[in-house]
Amino acid sequence: MKERTLYEVLMLHPTATIEVINAVYRVLAKQHHPDHAGPEGAQEMAQVNEAYAILSNNEKRARYDEIIGISKDGEPVGHQRQSMPGATNLKFEGGSWSVRAKTEPTPDSAAYGEAGPPPRYPVAKGRVLSFGRYRGWAISQVAAYDRNYVEWLSRTMAGRSYNTELQQVLGQIRN
Repeated sequence: MKERTLYEVLMLHPTATIEVINAVYRVLAKQHHPDHAGPEGAQEMAQVNEAYAILSNNEKRARYDEIIGISKDGEPVGHQRQSMPGATNLKFEGGSWSVRAKTEPTPDSAAYGEAGPPPRYPVAKGRVLSFGRYRGWAISQVAAYDRNYVEWLSRTMAGRSYNTELQQVLGQIRN
């Protein structure tokens, strides 16, 4: 059986911030504490404590990353990114990074963004977005679920063609 990295023990990406590391540690410590998980939780708790002791200390973490061959940006040393920054086609598996097989969207999913198909309620009123995570949703539906996105969209160039409707929806929300 392959030994897990400290990042895998804490279920973290190598670029995780100290705030994320602390939050994950607290959850895992509660979950694996011997008082709650019994004697079998003691071994897992020891691994969680060891991983936290190293990853929460910047100097120890930098040395550990150097030993396992991960650069500051979370990539293996010498790795050339194969796509645009922020792309999600890389995966860490079996102790090394690899490029995910590109999957073509199904005809059903191609019409919608990351948020998936629009909800049935509220009923769609007005124009439908043709881009972004809410692709396929009417602006009124987006406003009911994610006001911050509507406000952001109203301030961007991408939302300029929807400006009249965005202002109407935002006016209704504010009143």
